[in-house]
Amino acid sequence: PVAMTWLTENLASKGYVGAAIHHEDPPITDRTRFAGPLMRRPLDIAFVAQTLQSTLGVDHLVDPARTALIGYSMGGYGVLSAAGAALDPNGGAVKLVPGGSLAPFARGGALRDSISVKGLRAVVAISPAGAGTLASWGDDGLRMLTAPLLLIAGDDDRTVDYTTGARAMLDGA
Repeated sequence: PVAMTWLTENLASKGYVGAAIHHEDPPITDRTRFAGPLMRRPLDIAFVAQTLQSTLGVDHLVDPARTALIGYSMGGYGVLSAAGAALDPNGGAVKLVPGGSLAPFARGGALRDSISVKGLRAVVAISPAGAGTLASWGDDGLRMLTAPLLLIAGDDDRTVDYTTGARAMLDGA
């Protein structure tokens, strides 16, 4: 959340309600612990968004039908998945999570709808992880997005390659 205060504080100053989730991620260089964020990120984002919609929506503090999700890097993967991009049950993300724990949330899985945030008006993914060798959504998963999508990426990003990352995601959506 600290790295994104430039954005969250700016949005709050304009009257938007924001929630910045503090994820307990391992270092990006520790690929042996990559399964945790792959599993937890969409679940955490969906839980927080759904909780804010239901609790603040009841008191009319927010309009649940005017929700946007914004995520950076692994958060980009998370917001895309929570926005309705269907994880490929045979994709790299699902296969990297031990014991098939992510499979029920993938396309065709019994829990897929539980990570989909309703009432989305926009999705912003900044240097999103999940494409390339991860192939998180396969060929069809990103087509399941119904909210307007803004992808922000650099063409010299050494972590999330532009061509196989954001560009491929845009083409897939």
